[in-house]
Amino acid sequence: MFARLDPARRKTAKALVVFLLTMAALTLTNNLLTEMTVPVVQKVSPQRGALEKRFDASGTLEAGALIPLYLEAGAKVAHVYVREGQQVTQGDALVALDEGALLETLQEKRTAYDKARLSYDWAYADVSQATWRRYELALRNLEKAQEAYNQAAASGGAEADKRESGLADARTALNRISEMRDLIQKEQALDEAREALDKAQNRYDNPVYFAERDATITQVNVKTGDTAGAAAALTWADRSAHLSLTVSFGGEEAAATLQSGDNAQITAGGTTYRVAILAAVETLDGLEVTFLLPEGAGAPGMSADVRISKRTSNYDLLVPLTALHQDNMGYYVYRLTARQSALGTEITVSRADVNVIDTDATRAALQGGISFGDMLVARSDRAIADGDRVRSGED
Repeated sequence: MFARLDPARRKTAKALVVFLLTMAALTLTNNLLTEMTVPVVQKVSPQRGALEKRFDASGTLEAGALIPLYLEAGAKVAHVYVREGQQVTQGDALVALDEGALLETLQEKRTAYDKARLSYDWAYADVSQATWRRYELALRNLEKAQEAYNQAAASGGAEADKRESGLADARTALNRISEMRDLIQKEQALDEAREALDKAQNRYDNPVYFAERDATITQVNVKTGDTAGAAAALTWADRSAHLSLTVSFGGEEAAATLQSGDNAQITAGGTTYRVAILAAVETLDGLEVTFLLPEGAGAPGMSADVRISKRTSNYDLLVPLTALHQDNMGYYVYRLTARQSALGTEITVSRADVNVIDTDATRAALQGGISFGDMLVARSDRAIADGDRVRSGED
């Protein structure tokens, strides 16, 4: 090729070829070094939803339970029909609430429901047919991705990781339909308002508390004219074959989260029962909780395990705990930023300071520092710092 060129041109052409080969080799070497030295990260975007609080404890089944009766908090007591030491039979009247005060509460709940209903109707009217079609398509894709993941997870292997990534993408696509998020939030608010209204209506229709079974009244803590609080109005001893269970949950979170009426799963003798909390009393170490098991469940002295799961209210920014870091300046996450360079797309991380509102076993609810559409680092195969270049594990 160089034979027809004069010596000077041949020398120049050879130098150019050497230069191009050298640049290609340097580029290849740079790419290989980048592959070896740049941290590989897994991406995640903040989600909206509720945290799942979980509390576990163990105890021993006991006979002769003392059962507390809780009145509607804030209600006015109109009459107390029993005294301490009195024997009552099933169906006897125990305490009556003031119907006038109950009517005021009912009207307040009805007004709140009407407002929530109107807000939902407006949000529903704002959603176009095209948005509905997008939402329904994204919902079907999520269902298919969930089914594919379930099948892959049952089989095990690398396919499960691939399907899990597809499932996460399907959830992200569904959450990005912002027009539907407002409607869903309004629907949740409407459901809560309807539940509160139904509860108020039921209490107004049934202002008298009756004995659920034959019992002995052991303690009376209210009198006519009192306003019902968080403490039990009275306590009675059950004369049936039911067993009780009392367990303790340590820490302030249990005391702040759990309350009478919350459901728990109690496993005793290989059988699991769904039982509501009868009494929840704060102690110096946390919370003492009492249950009454179904008739015929277990035997006195049998050990039992308790698990309570409770959802919090909805948060706007939920991230995995693996994405959250802490130093002497406070909590922070790493936000991903992509930009084009001569070598292609470069991804860097930047520190974003955040406030932690709440956490559960796997996720944290954050405030400030980031927004819903940001892409964050969920995991990294090595330590990273503000300004570092990284590679996405999904690339």
